[in-house]
Amino acid sequence: MVKPQLILASSSPRRFEMLQAHGHQVEVLAPDVDEYLDSQIKLSSLPAELEGLALRKARYVVQQLQRQTSRPMDRLALVIGADTVVYADEVLGKPADYQDALSTLLKLRNRTHLVMTAVALIELPALVEKTFTDTATVRFADYSMAEIDEYLHTDEPHDKAGSYAIQGAWGAQVVELVGDIETVIGLPYRRLKDYTGLLG
Repeated sequence: MVKPQLILASSSPRRFEMLQAHGHQVEVLAPDVDEYLDSQIKLSSLPAELEGLALRKARYVVQQLQRQTSRPMDRLALVIGADTVVYADEVLGKPADYQDALSTLLKLRNRTHLVMTAVALIELPALVEKTFTDTATVRFADYSMAEIDEYLHTDEPHDKAGSYAIQGAWGAQVVELVGDIETVIGLPYRRLKDYTGLLG
């Protein structure tokens, strides 16, 4: 089977690294789309909204490719868009500052929360679109204010949904994980591979 060229419609270094770790060569084209998501959205509506956002990212990149006359659109390629959110009574996005991150980690202390990653795929040249959402459940320990403060004085949490990276130092605070850790990191690769059928 001829494998498609993978084009990642995301500026996330973690998604890029995950695809590379699974043996893929990846081209990154960052989309310029509004990523606003209402923090008070109902949980039942969240997967559809997330998938819509991921699809907008992928479509943006496809449009950019179509404008580049030097790039043939008859090649086999797979454009991947994705978006990840943490949910605990409300959507907890990337923190705006130290205080915002502190508030988020206090909210997540000693309780369970959901992490959803929506993925949008556009197969080229046929322009076939597919979307799905994968969900994992994470429970944190009853960590201290000192542990939060120490963590927030590192660079790790400040561009992460939920103000943490499970694959980093804060992973030590996880007492239970139900689901795929790669969903929490930002790209559920195993489901992606099964879903598209193009990754070998």
